[in-house]
Amino acid sequence: MKLSDYGVEITRVKNGFACKYPSSNDVREFFETEVFSDDDADELASGEALLWMIIDFFSIGGSRYDAARLRIAREPGDKYEGPETGGKETE
Repeated sequence: MKLSDYGVEITRVKNGFACKYPSSNDVREFFETEVFSDDDADELASGEALLWMIIDFFSIGGSRYDAARLRIAREPGDKYEGPETGGKETE
């Protein structure tokens, strides 16, 4: 049985996200925990890293040869007025 046949337990903790998943040694009794820490300078970083880990863990991202594949993209909010939009609302 491959590692991705198991699940991932995600918990929101004070400083980010904690993920518990089976160890890569294929023994069900052993788990690894990875923490994705919040970053004051980049409030989306921990969530973005968490999503990439889930995509990689379950091998659901697709490949460059597939007709379609998943991606995680950042874009300005609908009502954001800042330097990336020239100070104007996006449409």
